[in-house]
Amino acid sequence: MKIDFIIKEELMRAFVVYIVSFLVIGGAIMALPLPVPLSLTFWIALAPAALHFMVLVKYRRKEHLADPTITNIISHAFSADESKK
Repeated sequence: MKIDFIIKEELMRAFVVYIVSFLVIGGAIMALPLPVPLSLTFWIALAPAALHFMVLVKYRRKEHLADPTITNIISHAFSADESKK
């Protein structure tokens, strides 16, 4: 099974987003008096990572962006938005 390079790159980036989300959400659950068990942090952190993965894969395929750097993706998104005005 051959995996698309865009999916591979965004999956690695989504893993980092998952770790950061896990730490932020876990810290928020521990610091704030939230009625959420700490064990749900694994599943709650999956939502931003999955959303990040889906949005960037869809955008990069739509715009045919092969460059994986996030700064180039963001600058392309804002320059494309300004050219439509």
